[in-house]
Amino acid sequence: MSEVDWSQALWALGVGLLMGAVLAASAKRTPGEAAVGSSGRTRAEARSIRIEDLRQRKDQLIQQIRDLEDTALARGIAWAPAERAALEEEAARVLRELHHLEGAPVPAASK
Repeated sequence: MSEVDWSQALWALGVGLLMGAVLAASAKRTPGEAAVGSSGRTRAEARSIRIEDLRQRKDQLIQQIRDLEDTALARGIAWAPAERAALEEEAARVLRELHHLEGAPVPAASK
């Protein structure tokens, strides 16, 4: 039997530990810090961009629901209720995240 060369494995382990330490250190920052990420944006800028993206997605989903309703009424499509439910669920997820980011309280789901 030949001896095993552990140098590559130890090298990979060391790099992984180093990257993990860097990631852990960056995760410990407080949320209020105006840290600049790798894209050059502060957290506040990234948050406002995300809010704008969610608002646009909400408008798109509402329009898709309206278009689906018009198409279903005109053609009598049987699968429209299932697709509408999927669009409504996605719209609800978008609205929940939008309210969370804007600071509005999100009501608990009742089941």
